Amino acid sequence: MILPVTIERVINEFKGIDEFYKVSGPACYLVVAHFNQPRLKVFIEKISKWARCSVDSVLGSRKKI
Repeated sequence: MILPVTIERVINEFKGIDEFYKVSGPACYLVVAHFNQPRLKVFIEKISKWARCSVDSVLGSRKKI
C-alpha cells in the first residue's frame, strides 16, 4: 500500500528537523530545523505545494544561565 504524500510525511523525511509540532492559530505547524541555505531552499520548495511558510532565524539566546 502506498501512502498519500502529505506535508507531514515530506517534512518528516528531511534530515535536520529537530522539532515538528501541529499547532493552533494562524500557523498549522511549527518546524524547528537546522539547514544551510541551499537545503533550506529545497525544503521550502518541497513544502510549498501544501503551505505558505515564514522563516525566522535565531539571532541569540536570551535565557539566563
